[in-house]
Amino acid sequence: MKILHVITGLGIGGAERVLLDLSGEMVRQGHDVKIVSLFNDISAAARGVEPGVQIATLGITKSPTTWGPGVLGYLNELRRGSYAVVHAHMFHALVLAIIGKIFGVYSVPLVFTSHSSLVLGRARQFLLWSTRGLRSADVVFSRDQHVRLNSERCAVIPNGVLGRANPPGPRKAPESPGRWIFLNVARFSEPKNQLELVRQFAMLRVESSELWLVGDGPLREGVESAAKMLGVADRIRFLGERNDVMELLTKAHVFVLSSKWEGLPIVLLEAGITGVPVISTPVGSVPELLADDCGLVAEVTRLSDTMELTVLNYEAALGRADRLSLRVRERYSIEAAAKSHVGLYTEIQAAMSSRAKS
Repeated sequence: MKILHVITGLGIGGAERVLLDLSGEMVRQGHDVKIVSLFNDISAAARGVEPGVQIATLGITKSPTTWGPGVLGYLNELRRGSYAVVHAHMFHALVLAIIGKIFGVYSVPLVFTSHSSLVLGRARQFLLWSTRGLRSADVVFSRDQHVRLNSERCAVIPNGVLGRANPPGPRKAPESPGRWIFLNVARFSEPKNQLELVRQFAMLRVESSELWLVGDGPLREGVESAAKMLGVADRIRFLGERNDVMELLTKAHVFVLSSKWEGLPIVLLEAGITGVPVISTPVGSVPELLADDCGLVAEVTRLSDTMELTVLNYEAALGRADRLSLRVRERYSIEAAAKSHVGLYTEIQAAMSSRAKS
């Protein structure tokens, strides 16, 4: 099957990493896959994607003058590509895909994934609601994800993660007087809420503890300033963008997600693979992932207490981590995610063919 994925950008982020892994697995399963990015930002992870995954950029920026050439480039790609399906990822990519649907090749089915549990702004909500009829299907992470905005056909397909050949070795608490390492991996932006995480860390009553913050973004400088004002700058490591997240997860004692909203964060699945205890705010599909005592869910204002509880009862935390690791390996593999997506595309094509014959 010839598949075109359209995404806003290919920088370092959860949705971007999900798409790269998904596309790579689709190629391994024998499909012809191309990714078109509106923006030119391509991370190191994108450059190292599975051989066979084609990547093209349209050169669109924040300047309105770049949209014209970008749209024309996309329409040309759509017309000459003979794609079986177009799958748009995130809002700006959907806008472009809708333009392509109307002015390009209307017959190519369009699938959309928002990669978030929350759609901000009335303009975006109206666009999603008003274009439901143009979308053949939406992919969501849970049945209650922005329900009234979804198309008639809505498929629940969880994110998938690349597993390891063998589970990691046993994890244990640091030996006295060792340090406890709390890890957060996210872009420094409002939804990820690292500022409140730093405030919670400043209230933490755990000796010899460090907070490692992986990522970059527009709010990083403000978070660094807050760490200095709160007197914890010497215990917080700002590690920037990293390509060794899995290795950092194996070194950490606890992973903490402080987000205000999410879909199904790929980094939580990666944390599950590595066997690190997880604490998260109750966002998106996270409560479902961590249900049955596979992790701890807490409001952001209670993260400090929950982090302390985890340290004081670390053996219990390791038990939760083991259950999460098993769950991720059984239910959230990239192989299963790719097969589910291709299965959805096949169902859409079959339905379109049936309607054409009737």
